[in-house]
Amino acid sequence: MASNEIPKNYTGAVALAEDAADGAQTHGAAIGLKQNTGGVIRADLDALTAAEETAALKRTAKASAAGANKTADSNGKAFIARFIQLEKPRIGSSWGPLWQEAGFSAGSISMPGTQGERFVLLGEIKKFLHNHPECVITDVARPDLDVTEAVAAALYLATSAARTGVNDKTNESSAAATARETALDTIRRRLGGLRDELSQLPLPGDSPLWYAFGFNRPNDPATPGTPENLVLAAGAAGTGTLIVDWNPARRATGYRVKIQVPGEPQPRTFGLFADDQTTLTGLPSGVVLTATVIGHNESGDGPASSSASITLN
Repeated sequence: MASNEIPKNYTGAVALAEDAADGAQTHGAAIGLKQNTGGVIRADLDALTAAEETAALKRTAKASAAGANKTADSNGKAFIARFIQLEKPRIGSSWGPLWQEAGFSAGSISMPGTQGERFVLLGEIKKFLHNHPECVITDVARPDLDVTEAVAAALYLATSAARTGVNDKTNESSAAATARETALDTIRRRLGGLRDELSQLPLPGDSPLWYAFGFNRPNDPATPGTPENLVLAAGAAGTGTLIVDWNPARRATGYRVKIQVPGEPQPRTFGLFADDQTTLTGLPSGVVLTATVIGHNESGDGPASSSASITLN
């Protein structure tokens, strides 16, 4: 018997919910549907799609904040590297008390390894340059190379804002993801409730109305249905390329394409393919090729589609 397991992923749940809402709206009153009506299914579905949209926007905002933070850190690193290089003649070429005062407290004047350490160092350099104006470096021709308290302060504030932005957007993205998962759980429970209510009405296990709600008929076999409307198209001449297209089969999670070449005892088998279209290569030209498609799932293969034939140029 075919199962009606509720999809766990967003795409599968939305696709089933769309069918379920339409089916409940069209047939619910006639069959006596009481609890899981088209209106309540649609409300839960709308809540899920809205939550998904919000989660996607928050993910984008988080990525943008991460990019801004990376830029701020890169600018800070460049300033620290410039400070190290240009201040050696004034402070000394090896670590000492003035370097420690400038924030290099680990016995080294090398670049700190983490952004957090670099952020703190920018603040210390800012204070150092305030207290040691003799170490301030300006260049009228190249102001972008200035080593001043103002530059250090601006970089410190930019890094602070960027780090805060990452934290805020990460929290917002996490909250939106949680809301999206809650909405997904809600629609999955709703769909499970609809499935159970249809069984309890009862809706006969061989009724085609199960399909109207997006479900398999309980009396259907566990294996996939039959792929339909198989269409073949030739690729560019001389390439041995064949484009195969078909309508999805119920319960199929993948497909195999079989090509019978004249003179060969068994058909050539290609797949599994997740989509309902594929492009095959390496086939012979000038002979009639006959194709069929078979749906597959964890219970096995379903029946083959009707065959279609083509001759490649």
